[in-house]
Parts: sequence; structure tokens; C-alpha cells
Amino acid sequence: MNESSNLPAIQALLGEYLDFDFTDRLAGPRRKRDGNYYATYLGVLKPEYAPLAPDRRALIIKEIMPAQAENYRRISSIWNPYLETVYGILPVGDFFIAINEFITKPSSLCYTSTELNEKSSISLEDYISHYGCLSEKEAMVFMVQLCEGLESLTKLHIIHGDISPQNILLTDRFPMSPCPYPKLQGIHHTISIKIIDYDIAREKKGFEHLVTTVEGTRLYAAPEILDYQSPTDRVDIYSLGCILSYMLTSKSPKEITPNQLRKICNPRVGSIIRKCTLDYSHRYQSVTLLKKQLQTVIELRWPGNFLRRIPGFRTMHPGHICVALSFYLYFILILITESTNLKAWLEILVYCLVPIFGFDLLCLGDLCYPYSSYRDRHPWIRHVVRCLLGVLLPLILFFFC
Repeated sequence: MNESSNLPAIQALLGEYLDFDFTDRLAGPRRKRDGNYYATYLGVLKPEYAPLAPDRRALIIKEIMPAQAENYRRISSIWNPYLETVYGILPVGDFFIAINEFITKPSSLCYTSTELNEKSSISLEDYISHYGCLSEKEAMVFMVQLCEGLESLTKLHIIHGDISPQNILLTDRFPMSPCPYPKLQGIHHTISIKIIDYDIAREKKGFEHLVTTVEGTRLYAAPEILDYQSPTDRVDIYSLGCILSYMLTSKSPKEITPNQLRKICNPRVGSIIRKCTLDYSHRYQSVTLLKKQLQTVIELRWPGNFLRRIPGFRTMHPGHICVALSFYLYFILILITESTNLKAWLEILVYCLVPIFGFDLLCLGDLCYPYSSYRDRHPWIRHVVRCLLGVLLPLILFFFC
């Protein structure tokens, strides 16, 4: 292949199905790793092949390298509302084409600028630059969507490798799925996001794997990729931390100081960004763990959900709730029976600190990230810490008081 157009070969293959009178070149030929040039086109299905969705006939026709064909084929075997759908791949001479979903811009947004009016798709970068940053609630919900999309790739043992604001598109929310957080206000009620561009997606590797090429968007790429170091199986988690920072500040953590980030973000949200962007061994071990942490923080911020703010109820684990209730009921009983005894009140105040602190040990990983990262690598450490602080500390307070 050279820099000349390959459209005639594609027309010969798909002329029966696509109306090439409306075909546009979205991206000119770009030179890839194999030295050849590849382009991307916007095609339109003929009406007779889309009778049930006449307004959804647009498709993306993407020329891809033979080395990418297997990953695109595997991705075409799944569907996820937060991933660009790959309908299939076809060989065309010495290269392949991937037929992908065309993601239209959200119909619920008001497009006041000429630039956005002329665009058929809108990226996260476009949205932030024209409408401003997202609220923490909106950003966290969109982060959960990104995690769910990447979970599907993880099941295929594929990493995306280039999660960036340009590769995240906004579109209308999938109508068949209910809004997961109806109590939270925000654009997520009508808009969802999709991850696009699998050009540098590759098979997931472990810690021993050495990176031989630098790819991805530098402001959002993990340092081990940029430094040709190992590993590669958590680079998407690093990029997600950068994306969360971008949605809240319009900047990657590489462009903003930790102090500036602390002033803008809620401490729990800031800690998620920090843990995503730590070195490999201290990051979240999987996208699923990151998603669970995001969901916990979202639920803690629900208006009126006061129970989750009380020590002992934060994990919503039935066993933890029973223990917490027994402590609180005991203290209320003592307060009622010893209402006139000032010394008893002081003792109760001291004793109250013990269960409160003990209950927070159940969430200690959220409060202390050095401990969290060490606990993730050595799960047994949580039991040692809880025994030391949950048993020895109450005994010390008991003897001194």
C-alpha cells in the first residue's frame, strides 16, 4: 500500500451495500507501523439494507493493518453500550477494513457554536472546551461507564492503550437501559459516552512484558509505556485517572499540581485520581476494583443517604451494621441511665472513639493510600492491622481510663 486512495477497492467490495455517492473521508491516509498508509471513511448503507433504522445508516469504514485484524475480529464478537461497536472486518487485497458504528452527537445538547453545529460527532475534548468541566457526580457516573466498557475488553484480554479525551465520544444514552443513578442530577440522564479507536489495542501482558514502542496520547499515557518499561496491563487504569482529572479540571494530572487538584476535588475523588496514576504496583489491580470504588463514592454522595456517612454503615455490610448498631444502642442506653453522671459521660465519650475508629478501619484503604496499595499486594495485612488497632487500642484506652 502507498499513500494513494484505496477507496476503489473498497467500492468494488461493498458497492452492493453502501451508497458511495455520500462517502466522505474522515481521516486522510496516515502512515502506520508497517510503513503503509491507511484512511478512514464515513459510508452510508443503502435504504433497502436499513429498513428498521433509516436514520442510522451511517457507518465508519476504517482501513486497518493485517496485524490489527485479529483484535478487531475479537472486539466484533462483543457488544457494550460504552464501546464503539465493530460490526465486522473484511480483507481487501493486502489490508483489511473494519466496519464500525458511527456515533452521532447527543440530541439533547444545545449547539450554539458554528463549530459544534458542523460536527456530526462530539468528543469529550469538544464538550469540555465548549461547555466547561463536568460536576463531580457527572464525572463519576461517566467514569463508571468507561470502566464497564473496558471490562468487556478485559474479558477478551485486550487493553485499549489510548484512552484520551479525543477517543471518548458523547452520544444519546442507550434507551433500553435505565439510568443507574436516577437520584443524581446531571447530563448522564440523557447522554452516555463511548470509547472509540482500537488502532493500538493489543493483547494484555503481565508485569514481565517489555514495551518496545511508544504509542498513545502522552498526557494520558502511563509512564511505563513512555519509558519503554514494563508492564502494560494497567495502562488503561492510569489513563482513566487522567480522564477523571480532565473532566473536573480540563487538565491531565501531568499538567496540574497535587495542591491544585486538592483544592478542586473532593478528597475521595482526588484520592481515586492519585491511586489511578501511581506507579504500576500501587495502582488499582483491575478496572473492576476501580469501578467498585467509584460506585461507593457515588453512593456516599447521594442526597439523603445519611446512613452511608455513619461509621459502621459505610460498607453497608450486614455484619458490620449489626456490630455498629449494638455499639450505638449500648451507648444510648448508658447515656439515658447515667444522664446526671458527668464522669460517666466523659468515659462514654472516650469509649465512643474506639468503635468509631474501629469501624473506620473497615474503610482504611480509602483513607490511607500507602496502606491501600500495600494491602492490595499483601491481603493478609488487613487482618494484622485490624487486630492491632481494633483489639490493642481499646485495651489501652480501657486501662488508661
